[in-house]
Amino acid sequence: LIKRQVNKYRQDCLFLVAKDKETYTQKLDWFLPDLILADFNLPGYTGLEALIYAKEHKPFIPFVFVTGGLKPENHLSEIILKSADGFVNKDKLNTLSVVLENVMESSQAQLLRRKEQVEAEHQKQITILKITELINLEEHFSKKAETISLLSSLIPSGNLTP
Repeated sequence: LIKRQVNKYRQDCLFLVAKDKETYTQKLDWFLPDLILADFNLPGYTGLEALIYAKEHKPFIPFVFVTGGLKPENHLSEIILKSADGFVNKDKLNTLSVVLENVMESSQAQLLRRKEQVEAEHQKQITILKITELINLEEHFSKKAETISLLSSLIPSGNLTP
C-alpha cells in the first residue's frame, strides 16, 4: 500500500526494504536514498532509533514516519514526530504523496540554501587569500604580520602565514 502511494508522488522509485536494525544500518551505509520511510514499531528496533541513526549518519536525507504506532496528540510522540521531516498515519495513507511532495520540496530548498552558504564562504576565503597575497607582496606595509594574523582568524583553518 505504501509503495502504491509513493508511486503516486513519483513513479520511477527504487525501493530498498530493511527488515531489521542490521539490514537498515548496512543499507544506509552503502546506499544513498532520496528519502527514508519508516514505521515506528520495527522488529527489534524502534523508529526513533532508526531516525537517530539516520540523522547522525545521513542528516541531509529526509525521514518520514508512516505509522500507526504514534499519535500526534501524545506529548512524547509529538516530540519524536517533530524530529522527523514528516509523518503520515497509516489510517490516512492517501495523504502520503502530498506529504512526500512537501517534504522533498523543503529538503531541496534546504540543500540549495546550504549550497549557497558554502559557495559564499568559499568566495570569502578566496578573497581573504587574495588580500593576504597582496599584503605579502607589499614591501612597505608596516603591520603586515598583524594584518595577516587578523585575516587568518577569518578563515576556519586559520592557516595563513606571513
